[in-house]
Amino acid sequence: LLSLGSCGENELTTPNGDTVDEAFDIAIQDWIDGKRAQYAGVYTSLRYSKTIDNVEFSETGDVATVDASFSGSIQEVGSGSELSASGSIEATFGWTGCGWQLTGYATDVN
Repeated sequence: LLSLGSCGENELTTPNGDTVDEAFDIAIQDWIDGKRAQYAGVYTSLRYSKTIDNVEFSETGDVATVDASFSGSIQEVGSGSELSASGSIEATFGWTGCGWQLTGYATDVN
């Protein structure tokens, strides 16, 4: 799973809530890059936007849940048809001592 940040054993730090948004952005981009490669011959012209709606932390601060909404469109290569979707995503991150690691996500697509 994706992890943001790296450090040596003697450099472990306390959770940094200010970097969760960045970890979410990196996780989304990583997912999109994987799907682009997987469907390169089928779809093209991806356009999307996302908005982080809420970030919540566990009592200890080492687990973060990001709620976001998204919308996007893509063009089918064969027919030229444009497909669009919107929905929400909930992503959970755990603090590794060096950065945030994506531990799971769920989507609801409209």
